[in-house]
Amino acid sequence: MNKTVEQGISDIVGCLTDPIIVFPGGWGDTIPEWLKTAITLERMNPHNGLCLNALHDKAFDNGLVTITPEYRIRISERLKSPHAFCGKHFLPLDGKKIRLPHRFPPARDFLEYHNKYIFIDKI
Repeated sequence: MNKTVEQGISDIVGCLTDPIIVFPGGWGDTIPEWLKTAITLERMNPHNGLCLNALHDKAFDNGLVTITPEYRIRISERLKSPHAFCGKHFLPLDGKKIRLPHRFPPARDFLEYHNKYIFIDKI
């Protein structure tokens, strides 16, 4: 297993956290079985995961934070406010490069998908 994940170090901020592996997406009951199998295989791919703390995990899942294919953090315009909470927990991260794990770095094609289909860039 990836040492970063074992230690519970967040890829984004480098803070200690319970290891949370983020696998984007999900499905409903209406998706055919063959597609569920394909999605499950992608979800199990070790290059399709990030170790995030709970706050950044939720922001990532909701498209408010993304990681570019160059492994840089992008913050949605929706979080770019002078509000103290956003200023403390999100704005300082914008444009910073994530800490890559020793093994199984996030695959660029998965990051490109998140950037194109999940990330909310506009207000």
